[in-house]
Amino acid sequence: MRTNKKISLSIIISMFVIIIVCVIQLLNLKESLNIAQVKINELTENSEITSVSQNTKENKLLPPAPELALQDHNGKELQLKNLSSEKKKLLVFTSEGCDYCENFYPELDAFSKQYENFEVVVVKYGTSIDDNKQMMEKKGYNFKLLSGTEQTFAEYQIQGTPVTFLLNETNHIVEIAYLESKEQIEEWVFAI
Repeated sequence: MRTNKKISLSIIISMFVIIIVCVIQLLNLKESLNIAQVKINELTENSEITSVSQNTKENKLLPPAPELALQDHNGKELQLKNLSSEKKKLLVFTSEGCDYCENFYPELDAFSKQYENFEVVVVKYGTSIDDNKQMMEKKGYNFKLLSGTEQTFAEYQIQGTPVTFLLNETNHIVEIAYLESKEQIEEWVFAI
């Protein structure tokens, strides 16, 4: 009988410790989300990136996108400057474990297949070249998939995923948006 009480007490203490650890982790996550939201708000308020129509009206040059030099799913280095100078680009930043990103890939693929005058490039953080290669072989997506780095995400000031950059033919940033569907992409890019 004492053994059962000791086991029960041990189980209760273990569960209590687990609950305390979970609460601490949730509080840390909440704090991280609050910090991310503040940074997103700061970027939105202080951003020099505006729509192309506003830039055109004010005769401002669009900011150039930071240069990329990342490996695609086949291990080949892809640089932004080597992409077509005759197409606009959708540069989409995603991350491993992001459910919104996973749901967005088929939408990007459908857009990429329908609108060949756009080049769709996905930069995915938290995966290896082999992971990306397996994904592309399994899903057969039509877009370019690159392995993202912490440095690249920092240079583009990525705070949440998926986030989509619209680049013009000379790789200048036209606008940035958080999108979830092909219809949203179409409304966005064709309204500019």
